Amino acid sequence: MLTLQPSHGAERARQLRTEAQREREARAVGRAAKPTGSRLLRTLLSALHLAPPVQPA
Repeated sequence: MLTLQPSHGAERARQLRTEAQREREARAVGRAAKPTGSRLLRTLLSALHLAPPVQPA
């Protein structure tokens, strides 16, 4: 029988957070369907929480 140690739970939570972050970034990039250079940059920055959110067109 497998007994999970606390580190396994922490590792799983870290993995889930990383996957969620990747999904948010992919959605943010996907929203900018035909971006100008600055719009693409703002979208990427907003995905990294460094700029105000970019509103979908």
